[in-house]
Amino acid sequence: MATRAYTNSPGGNIQYEAQKDFLWTPPAHTYLAPVFDERMKDKNTGNSVQFRRMVPMPVVTTPTGIVEGVSPASQAFATEDYTGTLTRYADVYETTRINADLSPWNEVKEGVKQLRVKVDRTRERIRYNAAKAGTGVLYNSPTISTRATVNGVITLGRLQRAVSELRANRADTFTEIDHGSTKVGSTPVEACYVAFCSTDLESDLRNIPGFTVTANTTGAKFPGEFGVCQNIRFITNADYIPVPDIGVAIGSTGFRSTTGTLIDVYPIIIVAKGALAAVKLRGSSDTGMGNGSVKVLDGADKSDPTNERVLISAAWYDLAMIVGDPYIRRVEVACTANPT
Repeated sequence: MATRAYTNSPGGNIQYEAQKDFLWTPPAHTYLAPVFDERMKDKNTGNSVQFRRMVPMPVVTTPTGIVEGVSPASQAFATEDYTGTLTRYADVYETTRINADLSPWNEVKEGVKQLRVKVDRTRERIRYNAAKAGTGVLYNSPTISTRATVNGVITLGRLQRAVSELRANRADTFTEIDHGSTKVGSTPVEACYVAFCSTDLESDLRNIPGFTVTANTTGAKFPGEFGVCQNIRFITNADYIPVPDIGVAIGSTGFRSTTGTLIDVYPIIIVAKGALAAVKLRGSSDTGMGNGSVKVLDGADKSDPTNERVLISAAWYDLAMIVGDPYIRRVEVACTANPT
């Protein structure tokens, strides 16, 4: 523990009181950044952001040669534009002057730390919400066509169908083939797309035929990686929350439900290269959020002439968006409540 000096006698002898340390709390789990094309926007250039992609050139079914001396007809390039708007986010917390001066708990110092964690988690949620908004969606069964009728957990077939759709769009993987090693129990891994889902789904993932936990694979890993199934690497995070109370009636299904009425529906977001982009305002700070910063506001002013409050604030600009619907798929499923 740190110590705080104080005097408590007519002679002014210095005595010490232990300054108390706060208990450990979890850090922010920010895992989505590697699949986002992160861009910086200069200040004073407006709040609108535009991305443009050249549409892949079509190939005819049966290519033929040209007639000698005759040039082929020219064609125009086709492009796709994606436009987004930077949004400003902010949080403010406060403590009292007396608390800041006299409490053995240093709330200001710990508050700065915790606000940075909250900012990082908020930025992760912004990215998660953007990623799960794609139009390419599958459900737990080929017979299910709406979120309201989701009635089962993830299966190998649904994953294979999602990957099949990505591959039909020539979507590129994030990793190359890992041939494994001679280490006993290690498993080679195919070139992989990356999937993001809730930690609640980990038990259901383990039950998929061929699923391998990350501990039994070799080579580089993604932050938060839980395991691999065929050509999908799974990253789990408690902050990748489900849509509550929206599937079929809970009945005796044995699936998770927030209120015990309808089952919660869990997105599994499978991402290929080129699907997602994010933008932050150019700048530097110790929070890693571009122009954003966490500040301690401590001093008398017109609104607080006797400095009765100490404020901790954070503010930043952010934007996350899908820039390639063909390269992202979402599978929506139930989650087993009490695995046996």
